[in-house]
Amino acid sequence: MNAYKRSEVALVQVLQEAYVNGVSTRKMKRPTKQLGIEGGFRS
Repeated sequence: MNAYKRSEVALVQVLQEAYVNGVSTRKMKRPTKQLGIEGGFRS
């Protein structure tokens, strides 16, 4: 598995964990934007 794929898997796991623990999508917008990920979040 290449480094890009591992990073992608790790990011998905973090987002899943945040969702399961009840972190609102509104609170996730800023950190994900800083990582270069935009869109896909609805509050």
